[in-house]
Amino acid sequence: MQQSLRKRAFKKAIKEKVILMIESGNLFVRPLKKEDAVHLVKWLNDPEVLQWYEGRDRPHDLNKVYEHFYECDNRVIKNLVMWNQTPIGYVQYYPLSEKEKRIYGYKRDESLYGMDQFIGELSYQDRGIGTQLVNTVAAFLFNKLEAGKVVMDPQLRNPRALRCYEKCGFRPVRYLKSHEMHEGKKEDCLLIEKIRSWLKLNEWKQSLENAIEQRNWSQVIILLEKEKTKHAGSAPAATKRKVIKAILKQWKAYSDVLWAGAEFLGDSESPSAKEVSAHLIPEVYEFYPEECAQLLHKIADDANWEVREWGASGCCEILTERFEKFYPVMEVWKEDDSENIRRATVLSVMYASKSLDESYAPRLLKIIEPLMKDDSEYVKKNLGAFAIGDGLLKRYPEHVLSWLKSLVGFDDETVRCNVAMVFSAAAARSYYKEGDKLLAQLEKDERNTIQRAVKKARRNLDKAIRVT
Repeated sequence: MQQSLRKRAFKKAIKEKVILMIESGNLFVRPLKKEDAVHLVKWLNDPEVLQWYEGRDRPHDLNKVYEHFYECDNRVIKNLVMWNQTPIGYVQYYPLSEKEKRIYGYKRDESLYGMDQFIGELSYQDRGIGTQLVNTVAAFLFNKLEAGKVVMDPQLRNPRALRCYEKCGFRPVRYLKSHEMHEGKKEDCLLIEKIRSWLKLNEWKQSLENAIEQRNWSQVIILLEKEKTKHAGSAPAATKRKVIKAILKQWKAYSDVLWAGAEFLGDSESPSAKEVSAHLIPEVYEFYPEECAQLLHKIADDANWEVREWGASGCCEILTERFEKFYPVMEVWKEDDSENIRRATVLSVMYASKSLDESYAPRLLKIIEPLMKDDSEYVKKNLGAFAIGDGLLKRYPEHVLSWLKSLVGFDDETVRCNVAMVFSAAAARSYYKEGDKLLAQLEKDERNTIQRAVKKARRNLDKAIRVT
């Protein structure tokens, strides 16, 4: 009884499927129509197609196309593949018969579907469309027909197809010796399968790879937005790093494509996309310096604080890798009207100092020095204790201590306050003797802000004294 119900549901699903379409971005799959036969005739007379599908000894005229694609095996659902409404190929899917299950070693009650496909228009090959097609149809079979597994048996002599299927999540099951007659010879094949659970685990990754391959930056943004958390309002950092890695893997060698992607993502409304853009920009700065600087400026001045952090990190990458080219940009940014940009300059210098040797110290301090008198609370919060105390002082102690001594002679309240705050950082405890001397000069200043800064620094340095 249960098996009978399953069969009826199975037939109903197949019947309904005949009228359903499958879509994914620019990809469109619909049931084969009679007027589509002309496309099949064209493709199945092309030796480049026939060498992998049907065989070059079996070209199809119109009669043979009707015989093989319109008048046989009703359980096979035959479809035309279209890209932007242009017919480019063929795909079919079907429930495995009991005989096929027995040959492949599967159980009778397993819900299994097979699929076969080819891209007939050669200009659409090697563009990632085949991968997208296989992923899309497999997802359709899992989600709509509730297939437990999707199987294929490609010939072992077709490495391009095998790589595509592996990328789509198919795994080898067994070797099929002399399995398929092709061009007068029995070819060895490989039974491969994709299990429904694998699709759930890899669907997002596969969709991302498809979008990147097709340069569909809008879809990349959609996928990023799907991953955003309620707390941060953006995707987790690990997810964004995966996206950056995937984009660079595909397009790092193509600066024009990479810049187009960085620009599109950076100009979007998505915080996650802007953050990804900030770490793509350093890869193309050499080729588009002015455009990259303008986009980074926009990201570093974003209303979202997390986006600004990623923007500053992107600036650091460029300053580290292309110091001479980006240094003039930093000199301009330190005078910018926006406190966000001035703060980004501070952070860029601090982060870059971790990778640059002490020969760079004088020029980095030259950028920082005008900001020591910046009245912005946002800049001050990130300058004395953080950027200098926990950053530059650790990296270039001799240079920084000498520089701080010169600044103590300034009467500017903000400058003197920032000098004192340097020694409120934990890393500054290693220099408590030098700090003690500087603070002794500053504590004579009766201005309240300086007195508070000195007391805070003293409490920090006292911890070092107690330890020793």
